[in-house]
Amino acid sequence: MGFSTFVEKKAKNLDVIDLGLTKWSAVFFGILIGAYFAGAVLKYWVIFLLLTILLAIRPAYRALK
Repeated sequence: MGFSTFVEKKAKNLDVIDLGLTKWSAVFFGILIGAYFAGAVLKYWVIFLLLTILLAIRPAYRALK
């Protein structure tokens, strides 16, 4: 089984909510990367990290079950 076949098989377990949570998790991950370069946002990196993890839990669980 190739990687694309694996991803397609796992993506079938996701619904609209999971895709939305994945999107927001990616947004907060991008904010974390941006915070690495911007001192003003760097103060809140823990909050962004927690939001990233919390939003990624359900989609990851449903994709891998």
